[in-house]
Amino acid sequence: MPEEKPVSVGSTRSNLGLIEPGEHLVTVIYRHPIGLIGIYAVALAGLAALIGLTFAISGSTPGKIPERLFGLLAGGSIFIIAFLALVFLAAVYVYRQSRMVVTDQSLVQVLQSALFSRKVAHLSMSNVEDVKVEQRGILPMIFNYGTLTVETAGAVENFIFAFCPNPHKYASRILEARQLYVRTYQDGA
Repeated sequence: MPEEKPVSVGSTRSNLGLIEPGEHLVTVIYRHPIGLIGIYAVALAGLAALIGLTFAISGSTPGKIPERLFGLLAGGSIFIIAFLALVFLAAVYVYRQSRMVVTDQSLVQVLQSALFSRKVAHLSMSNVEDVKVEQRGILPMIFNYGTLTVETAGAVENFIFAFCPNPHKYASRILEARQLYVRTYQDGA
């Protein structure tokens, strides 16, 4: 089970300027590392396919390959492995950039869907209606992750955060921040 990372307000501000002046950070939710298993599986499948293709082209006896063909095959394999490694690192980076920032006044959801595609959505605590947790299957129950859905008021789109670690704890934190916001707003009015 991943541990919660300590977050300072200063480091969060420098990271996309997600917190407005006067807001206080409650928590930052990052995706659970188990979501990386699919990325690892695709990378391993690509590597296995490359190795299989290399053996198929070279034949079963490595001593019978002409030197020129061996050089092309080795150079091509190195190029493809480097390309696969670059794609793998980019996929891991994209996965790790998605997060939800909870402050005493708002929620900010950052969804990175591709290397150059990011969606940042802000939601005031006044628009938070409810928080729902869904854990389906044996792996989410064992590794304690799930989908966290922040239900919103009106026409505002719900915030859906997949692969949320310890989703019940974070749902409680969001609801506590919402209750504190309501008490502060009602007392200040």
